[in-house]
Amino acid sequence: MSLARHTGAHHIFLTSVAAIVAAAPSTSFADPDAQAVLLKAVDAIGLAQSLQFTSTMESEIPFGGSSLKQSGKSEITMKRDINAGLRWRARHEGSSKASMVPAVSGVSDATVEFEVVDRNASVLWIDHEQKKVIEKFARSARSSQVQMANTTWMSNLKLADPFEQELAATDSKVIGQETVGGVKCDVVFIDYGENKDKRRWYFGAEDHLPRKKETLSAAAGDAKVVETITITNLKLNPEIPETVFNIPTPEGYAEDIIPPIVDRASNDQNVLGGAGDGNEQEGPVQPRGVNTFPPPAFDLMDLNGKQVALDQMQNQTIVLYFFASWNPTAKEATAAVQDIANKYKDQPVKVIGMAVRERNEENLRKFLAANNITFPVVYLENDGLFKAYRGKSYPHFAVVGSNNQVIHTAEGFRADETIPTILEKVEMSVKGEIPDDVQLPRPALSPDAFDLRGR
Repeated sequence: MSLARHTGAHHIFLTSVAAIVAAAPSTSFADPDAQAVLLKAVDAIGLAQSLQFTSTMESEIPFGGSSLKQSGKSEITMKRDINAGLRWRARHEGSSKASMVPAVSGVSDATVEFEVVDRNASVLWIDHEQKKVIEKFARSARSSQVQMANTTWMSNLKLADPFEQELAATDSKVIGQETVGGVKCDVVFIDYGENKDKRRWYFGAEDHLPRKKETLSAAAGDAKVVETITITNLKLNPEIPETVFNIPTPEGYAEDIIPPIVDRASNDQNVLGGAGDGNEQEGPVQPRGVNTFPPPAFDLMDLNGKQVALDQMQNQTIVLYFFASWNPTAKEATAAVQDIANKYKDQPVKVIGMAVRERNEENLRKFLAANNITFPVVYLENDGLFKAYRGKSYPHFAVVGSNNQVIHTAEGFRADETIPTILEKVEMSVKGEIPDDVQLPRPALSPDAFDLRGR
């Protein structure tokens, strides 16, 4: 019996260790120095356009009367996709091995070689046993190759909000400097809370990019390291050809590939629900704008205690700006949104900020005051409304037209592209020049979907 078959892949190929408890510093607070190191890492990742590196993983986790040992190595190439809100695509090529120590009778080691391409909306990989190149939508890509590839790297690098959990932790501390692969690193200890993971993060002192992550478990012995992921040979912003994010089909291999998606928005990536949202269906070409939808209802209170309700802004143009003040682009993007509010202050245009995943309301207020923001801002306690407006990364913009339909969305922020397009859509709405075909509906959420605090 193989090890994977004995235990189930979702137990063997772990990406994190459950119920990890470690010895933590005697005091419990978020060290400003640790926060500064983490924010520099967020900035460094946010500014990166491409990355190449070698990632290795070693773990040992108690499993019954034995220990599950896993090791893996992967060559990883990452590049932002300009057609998908600058989200990361990533190619993983390597292998991972799992074994029981001491050996368990009837259980053999499991070794998996993988060649996996994460394309955001879909995942592509090659299965040599089946002699097949396979592509599945990301939510249904569950093969052992994909799972093994995911164990060998730091997923924080690909997240829209890297190190969000670390920044939100109430107990963090810089504990010194160490060298990893010839790179001097600042070491930050993070306690995520009672009965949760404790980790040591190692960030390059000069480029601020992560080089190592150690997961600690008091359950396996006081402050014992049970998982280590190390990055070496890191290259920042190398030239990467698009062919890297494809897997050619070898001779004699079959293909199980997602059929080409009809571009229902005439290649207009500014229309919501364009290529890659995972909800596409086969069928005849539809009119431009078919992917717009009625805006999900909300009835909220802004930071000044004033009501912000969708049904009170009917037939007006609304610019919704979903953001997080700690995001690297927040200062520039928020200033640009303020310019929009100033430009249309005497016209039937409403600009509303929706602050998502803030550490606390006080930090948000300080950010707004420091940047002289006057448009109304709502402090959301979860990301339900953000997701309802099809948000996937920060910042996220949604323009509700005077026809009471969402006529435009945008992910990420690029001053020379994002704002001019928003202004174009706003002008179109203000002048009543919205084409009829953007009114084709999708179901909206019920009016009571969100109460006065966005819950």
